[in-house]
Amino acid sequence: MKTSIVYILFSALCFPGQGTAQISRLSHAQQDALHALSSDQERVDTLNEWAYHCEQDTVLKRHLAQAAFDLAKNFPGSMGLGDSYLRLGRCAYLSGNFEEAEHLYKKGLQIRESLQDYPKIVACYILLGNLQKQRGRYDESIEAYQKGLAILKDQPPHPNLAALYNSLGAVYRLKGQYEQALQQYQRSQAVYEQLLRQPHSTADSLELRLGMAMLSMNIGEFLQSGRTRLQEARDTLLKCLSDFELLHAYVHVGKCMLLLGNNAYYSSDLDAARKYYEKGLVMKDSIDANDYNLLLKNLGRTYLDQGKYKAAQEDFQASLLAFKKINNTRETASTLFELGNCFYEQSDFQQAVLQYKEALGVAFDDPILRAGILYFLSDALYQLGLKSEVDEYTGEYISLLNHLNSEQTQSAFGELMHRQIDKNRLLKQYVQKEKQTQQTYGLIGLGILSLLLLLALLSARLQRQKRRLAEQNAEIARQQEQLVLQKNLDLLKNKELENNYARLAGQDEMQRKIGQELHDGVGAMLASVKLNLSPVDEVLDYLPENNRRQYATANRLLGEASEEVRRISHELSSAVLQKFGLKAQLEALADIIPGSGKLQVELATHGLKERLDYKTELHIYRMVQELVHNVVKHAQAQNITIQVNRFEHAINVIVEDDGRGFDLEKIRQSPGIGMQNLAARVHDLNGEMQIDSRPGRGTMVSIDIPLKS
Repeated sequence: MKTSIVYILFSALCFPGQGTAQISRLSHAQQDALHALSSDQERVDTLNEWAYHCEQDTVLKRHLAQAAFDLAKNFPGSMGLGDSYLRLGRCAYLSGNFEEAEHLYKKGLQIRESLQDYPKIVACYILLGNLQKQRGRYDESIEAYQKGLAILKDQPPHPNLAALYNSLGAVYRLKGQYEQALQQYQRSQAVYEQLLRQPHSTADSLELRLGMAMLSMNIGEFLQSGRTRLQEARDTLLKCLSDFELLHAYVHVGKCMLLLGNNAYYSSDLDAARKYYEKGLVMKDSIDANDYNLLLKNLGRTYLDQGKYKAAQEDFQASLLAFKKINNTRETASTLFELGNCFYEQSDFQQAVLQYKEALGVAFDDPILRAGILYFLSDALYQLGLKSEVDEYTGEYISLLNHLNSEQTQSAFGELMHRQIDKNRLLKQYVQKEKQTQQTYGLIGLGILSLLLLLALLSARLQRQKRRLAEQNAEIARQQEQLVLQKNLDLLKNKELENNYARLAGQDEMQRKIGQELHDGVGAMLASVKLNLSPVDEVLDYLPENNRRQYATANRLLGEASEEVRRISHELSSAVLQKFGLKAQLEALADIIPGSGKLQVELATHGLKERLDYKTELHIYRMVQELVHNVVKHAQAQNITIQVNRFEHAINVIVEDDGRGFDLEKIRQSPGIGMQNLAARVHDLNGEMQIDSRPGRGTMVSIDIPLKS
């Protein structure tokens, strides 16, 4: 059977109404090449090959794939038909139609399995795994990748083997299983290095370089997932960006821009993060659609952190619609979570609760994200006074933690800590209201002053004495107005500080409950497991060496998990503070600070042998904790000194660092939530706070708290 080139191009490459517009996309050489082929099967293979390499022009890609499919239908069960299914599936994937893509991939897989073409079967499993990963179905993604690995078992090294290990590592990272992720990345790197030592054609060499660059990008994302090795991750990602640009792999450039923006965001450089996100968004036609939506969502997050709620909400809504349209359940839930945070930070707790609950109603496979949503949902419900629902969702949160492994639990708490720090900008709205109130009172005062001035001018026409009297009255009225204005502003500020303290008290109580539940539930469970394993010690010498090593490793990890649960539960519930007092709790804090980096800690206390009332001790500890967190996160300091001294009538707290300091006047004009939280706690204890800081000169914060006689 023969079909003319004109018929192929008009019937398969053109949609109704487009005429010959698509014909011009093919060069004369391509048209001549098709016309010169002797059979339709050869034309199918050629069109499929062109469709495979036509990644940037999705419209032409679909036309080419459809042309190949229309011809291949005449050869049921042929490899050409199987390839056509996969090319059309890729088109559906790129357009966000994941269900159609899955159906087409599986049709292609059936044909390849019937022909027992194992390399192409493996390629099918890679496509299916990538698809399920994009949909947030991580377990199904892992299953597909492992089927591909089973086929390549005991086979010579192949690029698909490296790609499978790389993809598996990415899924394990998304699931919070970092040890497994690192193992897969290392295996992928070993395969690529082995392949690169072998002779290859130029095309194969470029493909391997692209694979290595994609692996490096995933490793960079892995390095910054804990928000710790940020500089190392940034260097890795910048190298990947350069490699992708040299290879003209622009679809991956968009992903690099996304990850570099995240890196800057984790480093608290919001301006740099926004620039990376905006650079990626400009490349809309060249990058993956899902990466574009993630860039849009994360740009919204930077607006949220800057208090630009309207812009943040617009970006969240736009990305949410896109994620829902392509049925990306994980990112749908994540965007609803961010939308809830947007309402939360505007004190619209009812809307926040609605968004959080809708996020929980989405089926997604990410326990760490679910833990975060449950935590902040409980917090928002607490603000609304809905105690029964608070208990319900807090219980669900604790239950979820009980089912996480040690890596996931640590990651969940780490993410919550960063979220909590990032979230604490709630009082910005109160500062804005205060500024608006000041402006209002200023206008009123100006109006009154103008009226009094007019009266004074009129009185001057009558007599000088009345004018002087009017001026005196005007001065008295102005002073009284200023006193009233200052009084109202003081009342407003005190009310805002009291509201802020009430919110902090609620968070302290919630953290105490979670810490207690974690200690009594997870801690007790881990202790029970360790106790039940103790009989193994008696027969350990009879076990094979490999089993003894595995047991020793498991026993060590169990001990580390128990210690981590104990540390976190004490941190949340302030258990040491309750039992042993402020001095012991501060010493425990000083012990864990060096673990956050190369920060050297000096703690000095005086007069804390006798206990204070618990409220005062808790306030002082939380103030020191907040100041220490600020130093760790922002100061880039090498040394920190903490002094807490009790005198006869007062307690003095001093926290000093040798970091980069800051412009104190800018902080006073636009204080962060951390400083506002400190002010609320100091206000509740009738204390006073002094801050001394300049850029490049470090920071010292001194707090004096009076003691009741």
